[in-house]
Amino acid sequence: EGGPAGKIVKEVMASGKAVVSDQGLIMSAPLLDLEGQALGAIQLDALGSQIGFRREDLDLLTTVAFQISVVLENAILHEAALRERSLEIELKLAQQIQVELLPSEPPQIAGYEFFDYYAPAKYVGGDYYDYLPLDGDRLALVVGDVSGKGVPAALLMVKVASELEASLATEPNPVQVLNQVNRRFSRRNPDGTFVTMVLAVLDLSAHQMSIVNAGHLRPLLRRPDGSVVAIGDAEAGLPLGVAPNRSYAQTQLDIRPGETLVLVSDGITEAQSADRGQYGQQRLLAQLHAPVGLAAEIGRRIIDDVDRFVGHH
Repeated sequence: EGGPAGKIVKEVMASGKAVVSDQGLIMSAPLLDLEGQALGAIQLDALGSQIGFRREDLDLLTTVAFQISVVLENAILHEAALRERSLEIELKLAQQIQVELLPSEPPQIAGYEFFDYYAPAKYVGGDYYDYLPLDGDRLALVVGDVSGKGVPAALLMVKVASELEASLATEPNPVQVLNQVNRRFSRRNPDGTFVTMVLAVLDLSAHQMSIVNAGHLRPLLRRPDGSVVAIGDAEAGLPLGVAPNRSYAQTQLDIRPGETLVLVSDGITEAQSADRGQYGQQRLLAQLHAPVGLAAEIGRRIIDDVDRFVGHH
């Protein structure tokens, strides 16, 4: 790396130009990528010869170096394409696994209608929802969202979801359920990630619901007259993972015939249009104020409006 030869290589790599030494004993030409950045250099010396290199020798070396550069660049691009293809396959598999962990269809329960929709912005994401049957003719509805995106967020949400399911299996009080999940998650959350989550436990025989909110968007209750109210403003707590010893609070309400409860993630309200505007809460409320249909019709109306807003169709 030292001496005249090393000095010439460094000069060629820095300048991107071919060089022949003053005595004609060493010549070097750079290997350049498509953007003109040096990948390396090819260098010849005439130390054992009585004749030094001439200008035409340098021109020939430059031509050869160019051909080698093309081959090398193609090899690098091919390797990168293979890595990208492998990563794409793995991400598609991760997406398939994540979707399979979500409910395959809404519950079929007499007197109630359910609708759900999930579409990650990337291959995988940190959004999560589930229906969990509980003892005492109860059903838990949960929607969650991990801060961050991609595979790390998806893996973290699987962890939180398993903690939630374990707590619901043994703890009847939804407040204590989120308290437990928050403590466990906070203990094993060194990088400061947080999770927003709303847990709604529906008593199917009494038609009553208990809602515990950990920093998530407020559930929206649409009444038969078309009015919409956000549920649990005062009771909403911090996201999971922020304050391990903070206790959550619940909102309890009766579910009357014709009422609709809507739980969404910020994938709806923060959907971006082409001009970078956000869909927002008010546009969501406008869809809920419209004449009501079946749960699936209301859900599809919201999704179709979001798609129109972002410009998908």
